[in-house]
Amino acid sequence: MSFTKIKTILLVYFIGISPLFVKAQGMEDAKWWMGAKAGINFTYPHVSTSYSVMESLNQSTTDDLEKEYETIFKNIGPSLGITLTYSITPSISISAQPGYLSYYYNFSNNHIWSDSIQNKYLLNNSLRTKLHYIELPLLFKYEYSFQKLQPYIQLGAYYSFLLNGKNILKSDEKLRTPVEEFDLHSRTEDFNVNNQYISSLYGLIGGVGLSIDVNFFRIGLDCNYRYGLNNITDRKNRLEQQTMINSSYEVADDIKLQNLEFTIHCSTPLDYLIHTPGMSGKAGKVRRR
Repeated sequence: MSFTKIKTILLVYFIGISPLFVKAQGMEDAKWWMGAKAGINFTYPHVSTSYSVMESLNQSTTDDLEKEYETIFKNIGPSLGITLTYSITPSISISAQPGYLSYYYNFSNNHIWSDSIQNKYLLNNSLRTKLHYIELPLLFKYEYSFQKLQPYIQLGAYYSFLLNGKNILKSDEKLRTPVEEFDLHSRTEDFNVNNQYISSLYGLIGGVGLSIDVNFFRIGLDCNYRYGLNNITDRKNRLEQQTMINSSYEVADDIKLQNLEFTIHCSTPLDYLIHTPGMSGKAGKVRRR
C-alpha cells in the first residue's frame, strides 16, 4: 500500500468519526484515547562491518574505496501512524502506535584508475537507500499535568516488517589528463533491493514530548529515538544483487539502523464510544492524565 493511500484512509476515517466526539461532552474520567500522528525522521546507519568488491593495488588510494555515509540530518524520511492509549493511572499510560516509517540513508565512494601516461579515470558513485516499514511500537508513558500542558517521557520497544526497499544510484565518470578534465558520462538509475535485507527490524525506543488539551482533543509534539538491535542486511544474499553499477557490483554493509523522529500528534477520548464506566454525562473538561 502506498504512502498516499495510507494518508487518505486515515483522513477519511477521522473525518467520519469526528461528529461523534462533538457530542461527547462530560468525559472527565476518560481512559481510552485514539489519534493519529505524522512527522519526519532522520536515519543514522551504524556500520559494524563494511564490504567492497574492489581492492586497491596502491595503498595510497585505499581511502577512495571506502564508503562515506551522510550525516544523520541529511537522511530525512516521512513517518505516519495511529495511536491507541490507555491510562493506567492519572500519570502513567501505555500506548500502541502502529504506523508507516521510511528509513533513508546515503553513501558515496570514489574509484580511480591510472595508466602509464598519467591519465586518470574517475568514477564517483552516490547511492541512496530507501527502506519502508510497517512498525509496531509499544510504549509506557509518564506525564505530569501543568494546567493545560502535559510534558511527558516515554520508553518502549518496536518491531517492524519490511514492505519494500529501493536503491537510487547516481554516478559520474570523468577522465583527467595532465592537461585537463573531461566529463564522460553521468546517469541515475534505481533498482529493487528487497532480497538484500531481512524482513524484520526491532529495537528500543524512547523520547520526550509536550501536549496541550484543546476542547476534546489533545495535540502534541514529541521527539523519539530508535536504537536498532539487529543487523538488517541479509548476509546470505549479500552477493546476489544482479544490478551492475558501472561494471562493478556494490555490496551491502552490515548495518544497524538508528533513528531520530519528530512527530505532531492529535488524539481524542474514546470512552464515549466504548461506554467506559464512570462517565458523568455532564459537560466538563477532559480529565488530565
